[in-house]
Amino acid sequence: MAGRDELDPTSSELPVPDYVEQLRQGVRGLRIGVPKNYYFDQCHEEVNAAVRSAIDLLKGLGCSTTEFEFPYLPEIMAAYTTLDSCEASTYHEREIEQRADDFQPDVRLLLENGLFIPATYYIQAQRTRAMVFSEIMKLFKQFDVMITPSEPMVATKVDQQTVKFGDVDESIDSALSRYLAPFNLTGLPAFNPVWIFKRRTTNRYADRWKSLRRNDRVKSRPRIRAVDGLAPQRTTNSLTHIR
Repeated sequence: MAGRDELDPTSSELPVPDYVEQLRQGVRGLRIGVPKNYYFDQCHEEVNAAVRSAIDLLKGLGCSTTEFEFPYLPEIMAAYTTLDSCEASTYHEREIEQRADDFQPDVRLLLENGLFIPATYYIQAQRTRAMVFSEIMKLFKQFDVMITPSEPMVATKVDQQTVKFGDVDESIDSALSRYLAPFNLTGLPAFNPVWIFKRRTTNRYADRWKSLRRNDRVKSRPRIRAVDGLAPQRTTNSLTHIR
């Protein structure tokens, strides 16, 4: 999203570039930052291999890579958890008071906890947010984008509560949020380009889609085009953060 929204007083009034034209320029000369710490430490090998292969492909298209240390990770997680709880609780405060039982138990617990976080913690988390944003912007003097996994594992089962990384069992909520926390905290833009894993898993939704196609009940489907030599793939897990 870009441009002025008359219904949003906080939206930018800066002119919007022609992003489509920029896509046609290709990626040759793009400088890519790859974190040495955190993002590949507690991560399934399939995810690691997929992201590394994406980086190698981009290097083959003319990109350069720079490894760097991601700063302030313990502070980032503490600030993100505090702000996430406080801001969500503030937004849903009326609903919590009037119909708390309508929330799922895990969501209700998160929202109710946020109501009891002291204002001093919230202010300190905001200070941490500003500090982290400043440090990350300094990193962008070394490169144009950074690439990390967006999640440390492939898709889990609907009712699965934990995921194993070596000998460590981690909650699904924690695993899904820890790679995104630095960018959710700072508000820096991020997107998930499409990528693929070699291992095939059963997908009842995909099988249902094929069945509908065979029965000619679905007349059209989304189309993906190859851009700048990148072949279209099927599943997602490499995450690019653009300044």
